Amino acid sequence: PVENDTLDIWSLQKGTVSYGEAIYSIFFDTGIAEVREDQKSTINEIAELIKKYPQSKIRIEGNADIRAIATKEFPSNLELSQSRANSVKNALSQKITEVAGINFDGVVGFSDIKPKIYDAKTPEELQLNRRADVIIEKMKVETDKEVLNKINKFVYADSVDIYFDHDELILGETSKPKGLKSSSLDPYQNKVFTKAFGFPEYIIGALDVLKVALWTGLEKKEFELTVATSGEVFIPNVGDEKFYVAGKTPSQVEAELLETLRGVLRKPNVEVDVRFYNAHQSSILGEIRDTDEDETGPGRYALRGRTTLLDFISDHGGPTKEADLTKVQIIQENGQSLYYNLWRTIAEADVTQNPMMDADQIVFIPSVTTSSRFVFVFGEVNNPGLIEIKEQSGLPIIECIAKAGNFTQFSLKDEVRIIRGNVDKPDVITVDLDRLLTKGDFSQNIKVFDRDIVYISRTRYTTTTDFLLSLNPTLSLLQTMFLINQVVKN
Repeated sequence: PVENDTLDIWSLQKGTVSYGEAIYSIFFDTGIAEVREDQKSTINEIAELIKKYPQSKIRIEGNADIRAIATKEFPSNLELSQSRANSVKNALSQKITEVAGINFDGVVGFSDIKPKIYDAKTPEELQLNRRADVIIEKMKVETDKEVLNKINKFVYADSVDIYFDHDELILGETSKPKGLKSSSLDPYQNKVFTKAFGFPEYIIGALDVLKVALWTGLEKKEFELTVATSGEVFIPNVGDEKFYVAGKTPSQVEAELLETLRGVLRKPNVEVDVRFYNAHQSSILGEIRDTDEDETGPGRYALRGRTTLLDFISDHGGPTKEADLTKVQIIQENGQSLYYNLWRTIAEADVTQNPMMDADQIVFIPSVTTSSRFVFVFGEVNNPGLIEIKEQSGLPIIECIAKAGNFTQFSLKDEVRIIRGNVDKPDVITVDLDRLLTKGDFSQNIKVFDRDIVYISRTRYTTTTDFLLSLNPTLSLLQTMFLINQVVKN
């Protein structure tokens, strides 16, 4: 089963608070719609999540692989996929009988048109397409009025721009919203899009070009209209006054136009689409490829709706070979800088490092030649000091120690410690490199990253607290050395 769980900005909707989406996949055998035994543990997991968030909106999407079916029970993949969605709904309903008013927002079959793997050929690839996806917008009633009053009013804490891999502060932040545990928020709404109607939809603004189609019976009229800086457009056949559209979605404009048209036309119909996007723009600089395609390379580009940082970079040429994706910088409109490790998104599917873009931001992709990464190794090694890491994905710890001249004869190889994060409240990871060297246990050969500190001791410590207390003055000094080194390099 596949899960993708992201934290959304809290949004107040009729007394409920939204905690983002969770997505699960239930897989099926060929030509079968019954839930398999090995998938029932995932059904139980989904049921527990729904119990935790009883006001959740639940959407179930059934899918089939590309191979055709034509049986009495399932004349086509459409019926098969719908039956799979219904089976998952029934299995969930049996597990959550104590939750009143479950909101199944949609239970639909998509036949074979929404595969996880396009052009699937192997049994493993086909299996990934035989599934039902359960999409849950996690919601529950929140009675703490003081908590609700903090929505969109976070106070930011000061911090240092370095890699911290723990809950207090991680690479995706130079500032931390107090009380919120996430490096990257998928907002309910920003300047570019809103989820007010249950799905992300573009927000119209000045200089956007709209395509408006009006029907009266079989007669159709189309207009291309540029939104004025005042936020208005003039639509022929819809009264003599200009129509205000800025800040609204195409769906909202459609609904309002239809209501107006009913007063002047018989059985009207209307469609509104954005033809050219001009209102919301952000810039990208640094190591971005300039190809022969339009809108690639450094420049200022329009945002066309809900767009992640990785999508924005990919849409405009992608990174160059010299790009350092571990320190991609976003400069906010207010001047605040946030740093994200897109390598973790690409290599490890870490969605917390891939934020949503907003208007009037500047994305800067640094070069590896100007963005040095270091680990400090000290203690029982022959050449302690700063070890440069050239690999964006980190360096295995045994290679790091080898670059520091290897262990001394007094080293405790079974108690090597990695100190990661803020020196005031660091994470300490203990690895047993003796097991790696004598028994081939490669699980101990974990990777170290920029600004990690590796310590090889000759003394055993009873607790992590004792270890940190003994090294506290040294850790503060090392943190200062890292910062001085970065200034010198730049």
